[in-house]
Amino acid sequence: MNHVELMDAYCDYRSQLRNEGFGIRPVLNFDEVIDVISDFEKIEITPRLSPLQNDFTTENSFWLLLEVDGNAIGGVCARVDELRGEPFNEYLIRTARRHYGEKGVVEVPDFLAENRYNTVAYIGEFFKKREYRGDVAASELFLKCAFCVLFLKWRPDWMYAFLRSHEVQKNACNRYGFSTQIPNAQTWLNPPHGRSSDEWLVGMTAAEFSHMVSCRSLYPVKPHRREGDSRS
Repeated sequence: MNHVELMDAYCDYRSQLRNEGFGIRPVLNFDEVIDVISDFEKIEITPRLSPLQNDFTTENSFWLLLEVDGNAIGGVCARVDELRGEPFNEYLIRTARRHYGEKGVVEVPDFLAENRYNTVAYIGEFFKKREYRGDVAASELFLKCAFCVLFLKWRPDWMYAFLRSHEVQKNACNRYGFSTQIPNAQTWLNPPHGRSSDEWLVGMTAAEFSHMVSCRSLYPVKPHRREGDSRS
C-alpha cells in the first residue's frame, strides 16, 4: 500500500471520529504526556513506552491523544525498533529483563524464534476516561488512525501489541484487525506490577494491514449508540 492509500484510510477513519464528536491530536512534547496521564485514573506508563525510561524522539516514538471539545479523554503510544533479524523471542526476553530487572524473567514460546523481522513497531498504553470506555466504535476508529500513522511513519514489517485476556474475550483482536493471536505469550516467573501471564501477543504484518484498510468500505465501523440516539 502506498502513502496516498494510507492517507486516504487515515482521513476516512478520522472523519468518522469527527462525526462522532472526537478529535485527534499528536503530542510532540513527551513531557506533556506525563501531565496528561496524571489527570487520568491510569497510574503509570509501562517501561517499554515510558518517556522517563527511554530516550525517545519524534523519530522513534509518538503519542496520539483522543479529545472531546479540546480536552484529552484518551491516548495511545507507539515505538519502532530495528531488530535486523534478531529472533523475536530473544528480543522479548532481553527487553523484559532490561525494563523490569529481577522481575523481568519471562518464558517465551520457542516458535516465536521464527519471527525474524527487520523493523517492528509496538503499540500500547491505550487508555480512555471511564465514561468513554463503552464507546467501542471510537476506540476502533482511534486505534486504526494510530495504525495508519504508524505504517505511514515507519513502514514496519510487523506491528504488535499485548492485550489482556478479558479484552480478547470481548473480540478486540478481530475488531482491530490483529491476525496473530497468541495466548500466554510471556510467562512471568515473578510478574511485575501491571503485567500478567494471561496477556495475549497480537500483531499484523504490513501486507495484512494494507488488505484490511482496502476492505474498510465493506466492513464499516458501526457508530456507538448513545442514550437518546434514534439511529439504528
